[in-house]
Amino acid sequence: MLTTGDTFVQVLNILQDHYPERLGRSFVINVPFLLNAFYKMLNPFIDPVTREKLKFNPNCVKEGHFESSMLIKRNWGGDRTIEYVHEKYWPALLKLTGETREKHKERWRKLGGKIGVKEWDYKVEIPAGEVEEKGEEKIEISVAIAAQA
Repeated sequence: MLTTGDTFVQVLNILQDHYPERLGRSFVINVPFLLNAFYKMLNPFIDPVTREKLKFNPNCVKEGHFESSMLIKRNWGGDRTIEYVHEKYWPALLKLTGETREKHKERWRKLGGKIGVKEWDYKVEIPAGEVEEKGEEKIEISVAIAAQA
């Protein structure tokens, strides 16, 4: 019978071996003490490249991940404040995600609309002239989402 730790290591190996370099960066905030301790125990089993991408309870401004003007104050230590009003933001989010989904479907269809089309090809829009042949090298793209009041 497998323990939780054994299961974690097996899942981690599957993810690292079969889905290499799929994670850009992961910020996990408000991690309880026990989960943080569990992570630290299993940390040696995580591939060093993947380990660098996982940030538990980071101070994103002090560690240089983001500028304070890019983050909200609550939980992230940024300069921005936002009052979430569900009736205002939810319909806008639904509209935005619907439009995005339709753009992705349209691009997917233009690329042949069949299994095998790479997600990157139909989800990422790079202006003409900015694309360079990179071979296997990754292209890093920053995405900013601004809430408009």
